[in-house]
Amino acid sequence: MRRKRNLATGKGRWIGATLLLVWMMSLWGCPETKDPLDAKLEEEIAEHNLRPLEPAPTVNKAKVELGQALFFDRVLSGNRDVSCATCHHPTHATGDGRELSAGVGGEGLGPDRVLAAGRELAPRNASPLFNLGDSAWRTQFWDGRVELFASGEIRNPAAGSLPAGLDNIAAVQAMFPVTSRDEMRGERGDVDINGHPNEIADMFYSEHGKIWGKLMTRLLEIPRYRELFAAAYPDLELEQLGFEHAANAIAAFEIEAFTLKKSPFDRYLAGEKDALSDDAKRGALLFFGEAGCGRCHGGALLTDQSFYNIAPPQLGPGKEPEEPLDNGRARVSMNPLDTHLFRTPSLHNVAETAPYMHSGAFHKLEDVILHHTNPKASYLAYDATSLDEPLRNTVLMDAQYREKMVASISPELDVVPELSAEQIQLLVLFLESLSSPELQNLERWIPEQSVSGLPID
Repeated sequence: MRRKRNLATGKGRWIGATLLLVWMMSLWGCPETKDPLDAKLEEEIAEHNLRPLEPAPTVNKAKVELGQALFFDRVLSGNRDVSCATCHHPTHATGDGRELSAGVGGEGLGPDRVLAAGRELAPRNASPLFNLGDSAWRTQFWDGRVELFASGEIRNPAAGSLPAGLDNIAAVQAMFPVTSRDEMRGERGDVDINGHPNEIADMFYSEHGKIWGKLMTRLLEIPRYRELFAAAYPDLELEQLGFEHAANAIAAFEIEAFTLKKSPFDRYLAGEKDALSDDAKRGALLFFGEAGCGRCHGGALLTDQSFYNIAPPQLGPGKEPEEPLDNGRARVSMNPLDTHLFRTPSLHNVAETAPYMHSGAFHKLEDVILHHTNPKASYLAYDATSLDEPLRNTVLMDAQYREKMVASISPELDVVPELSAEQIQLLVLFLESLSSPELQNLERWIPEQSVSGLPID
């Protein structure tokens, strides 16, 4: 009996000591043991300068209202038949779901849009418009022809013709689609949908100021637009308004509507460690680690905004004056060594923004990942049967072009190893974790009618 009593007493003392230790640890705030996946991912987050996306800045609601009206109004196009939203639609993840956009002369929306006979597709895939208010942005367009330097200077296609007073790089970008003949402006001699001459198409491309001036004249002829501009810019007289004020409003709307910060990965970066599944975490570790993707897709925007030749198949009309070629970054830098180089895209919501690459050549994330593992082999074996039939015959594959393409593949891709099917699936799961559920609510931004009375896309 004595032995049993001693054992009981000893057990009671051990339990008491354990409870005391737990209580003392709670007072001391001893850290919990980290999940190994989270611990490794924290290291990658620090190494690749990842951070939560910045919230949309607070802006004048009247400016957002004006920008929303302009974004969906076909009045900004020369023939009054295409709006910003035609190629950047909320129901298509701010794109159009097409390899190459059908701008002027098209009918319909998204992948079902049909281009009129005699018209050309836009030469490049429509880029998404997500998170344009984040301060990390310093380039716009696939070739970076709009570029913000540390000095505050902005390189742009209009050079000295670009007006002062633009709010941000997104507003600078918004100045230029209206000047593109294929995207919005139309051709000389065009008539609009009402049979009236297209006065926006008369000027040469280099006459940016005249193009913007005629667009503002068109807008301010509409009484409701005069009211919207007056509300957004109460300190300016109508005669003081320029297209830069329209561009600022469009950018304000895009930032307000398309800043999406609630993807599982966004929430993980904000501290919700259970926002990602274990497999998505493994995919992230692979993405930023062994697979080497994070070398170009780092930072808050998941892009280094630099330019590489990853041997993207070239298709479509190409860019003047080198059409059917598209010389990419070389068009901006004027350096032949930059031929075939295009900007690293941001990957936020990437699972919803197919097709991929500047030419829209790939429709599946798996195919894009495989292409990165061996760009030369993938390029040479490219199968065009997944493309819309009119595009299949435009894929450039002559021997001389192929040789130049594969000879200039960027060495940065050498870090990407061969990947197993399981690893590719893990990468896809991570990329899917970059999609925000807010994508499902973007339709709410579509107005019931346009200010001009033209149809809404």
